[in-house]
Amino acid sequence: SQIPRTSLACSGDQQAIQEAARLLVGAKTPLLIAGSEIAKRDAMFDVVALADLLGVPVMTEGRNSLSSLNFPHTHPAFRGPFESSSAYVRNADVVLGIGCKMFTQVSYSPEPDLPKRAKIIHFHSDSHELARLYREDVSVLTDAKKGILDLIGALKPLLTTKLKKDIKERINALKIE
Repeated sequence: SQIPRTSLACSGDQQAIQEAARLLVGAKTPLLIAGSEIAKRDAMFDVVALADLLGVPVMTEGRNSLSSLNFPHTHPAFRGPFESSSAYVRNADVVLGIGCKMFTQVSYSPEPDLPKRAKIIHFHSDSHELARLYREDVSVLTDAKKGILDLIGALKPLLTTKLKKDIKERINALKIE
């Protein structure tokens, strides 16, 4: 007989998710890092919805990624694999990592992979990955898919008319870059 496949979709702390939403709506130059857990949990369309909702550039986990299905490479927000020297990383005021390892440095760099001034939000299903190498302002132990959906739910009520206008401008800028 065949063993049924099961998965545990663990919900993260709702107060932490609300705090993540507040940080994200207050961000001027946010960045989303899509990790391999997105592909593992079949959450690519969910992370696309999140990126579209926020008008945020997206990089994939890069050197630690186990999958290339974390975010569609043809999407206007896609900015390639994570590279610490990228202007998107260096200028980020809020970095949201979902289902990624943040980061095991594999080569010398005089600068840390993430800017010291940036607020760091990290969603991961493995508690050992949270705040492992970097100070995190918000750490959420959650399944990638469930965490994205909960975050979208927390963001929607916070999107004022002005924020929607600012997000639309970010989306338009991403399309022409």
